[in-house]
Amino acid sequence: MALQRTYSEAQRAEIREAYRTSKDSREKTRLLCLRLRIERAYGSKQIADIADCSEALVRKVISDYGREGIARILRGAQGGNHRNLSYAEEEALLVPFLAEAERGHILIVSDIHKAYEKAVGHPVPLSTVYRMLNRHNWRKVIE
Repeated sequence: MALQRTYSEAQRAEIREAYRTSKDSREKTRLLCLRLRIERAYGSKQIADIADCSEALVRKVISDYGREGIARILRGAQGGNHRNLSYAEEEALLVPFLAEAERGHILIVSDIHKAYEKAVGHPVPLSTVYRMLNRHNWRKVIE
C-alpha cells in the first residue's frame, strides 16, 4: 500500500487557483491530476480515466509536484530553440561560401554541411543545413 501524503490548505488553494486561471489545456490536465489526488484522494487509475491521460502521466505529475512544487507543473512544454549555432554564428559560417558565390562559383551543399559539422563538433543531418540556408534566404538558382 502506498504512503498517503498530506497536503496543506495553502497547497490546495494554490492548485485550485492555478487550475482556475490556467489557459493551457495540457497544464490544466496536469493540475486536474493534482486536484483529484489531493482533494479526492483518487488513485492513479481513477485519475487517468477522469483526466483522459495515462497512469504514467498521473504518477509523474504527482511525483514532480512532490519534488519541485507547483512551479514544475506550471512550467509547460520544454520545447524551444535547439539550434547548434546562433544566427550570427551561422552567418559567419556562410561568409566564405557567399564570397565564392559572388565570384561565380557553384556552391555545393555537402561542402557547407562539412563546414557546419566541423563548427558544431558533431554530425548533423543534411536537413539542418538546408533549414539554415533557408533561414538566411539562400535559394537554389538554376540558369
